[in-house]
Amino acid sequence: VIPTNIKKAITFMEDHSDSDLTLEDISEEINLSRYYFSKIFKEQVKVTPMQYLTQLRIKKSTYLLLQTNKTINEIAIEVGFKNGNYFNKVFKKSLGVSAGEFRKENSHNFMDYIVTEY
Repeated sequence: VIPTNIKKAITFMEDHSDSDLTLEDISEEINLSRYYFSKIFKEQVKVTPMQYLTQLRIKKSTYLLLQTNKTINEIAIEVGFKNGNYFNKVFKKSLGVSAGEFRKENSHNFMDYIVTEY
């Protein structure tokens, strides 16, 4: 069973994933130190809070890439990345293809690689 404060942190990240969240922001929201929060989050969720946030953003971006005509830069900003170049770097590291390639291939099987439910 995931502790209530970790569930609260996950909800906070989901609700604010499009903003410039820091580890400090999240840990303050649930009234824990950054160190302790990071430690218990990783124990419970198996990834760091920032890795989880990145996974959320990538998951949202895959939907937007396949369901909208927004530019990659627009999608990057909408899901919480500072710019399209950094977004593309993270996207490619996460899924093995660039955002543009992902959209072009329109391949839904990449969704299998993104796990955000625990």
